[in-house]
Amino acid sequence: MGSLFSWLYLHKQIKETVEIALISGVGANVIWFLGVLIYNTVRVPWLLDADAGEQINGLEERARLAETSVRSYQDNANQTEAIRTENKRLQELFGTLAENGRDVWRDLASCSMDTQFAMWDIQFKQWLEAVRKEIINLGFRADAVEFMSSGDNAELVTGPMDGRVIREYKGRVLREHQNNLTEFVRRRLSL
Repeated sequence: MGSLFSWLYLHKQIKETVEIALISGVGANVIWFLGVLIYNTVRVPWLLDADAGEQINGLEERARLAETSVRSYQDNANQTEAIRTENKRLQELFGTLAENGRDVWRDLASCSMDTQFAMWDIQFKQWLEAVRKEIINLGFRADAVEFMSSGDNAELVTGPMDGRVIREYKGRVLREHQNNLTEFVRRRLSL
């Protein structure tokens, strides 16, 4: 009987221990679940506000960066267009000056007498002065001096000083100036 009593008592203790363990485990889990639920319920609205604020601030910053980028792109496009317009104006200006130099060259071919050469010299000096002024207006004073003295590099023509020799020499001087103008445009105004 003692062993039966002991066996029953042991099973009762085991059963009660298991019940207490189950109640404690389930109770602890329920308490933990309720605690987490309450904590997150109370905490979530503030978290959402903070997250939303961060997202809004991030989006506003990205919008500001995009606006700045668009503005700088438009400014660059405007500057590029202004540069393009100025380059076109300079090309037309120096193209006209080069054409005038070609006309001076053409007029030289028809010179044969001293009076014709004197008239041609006036036309040539006017062309030189016009080119010099435009080079100075662009801010290249040293290049203007170089242009004006470039005719000194012309090779001398030997022989009797008749109209043909004078025309040849003046043509060489003009060609030196034209070459210098072409070099100036290529070097300084490479568009």
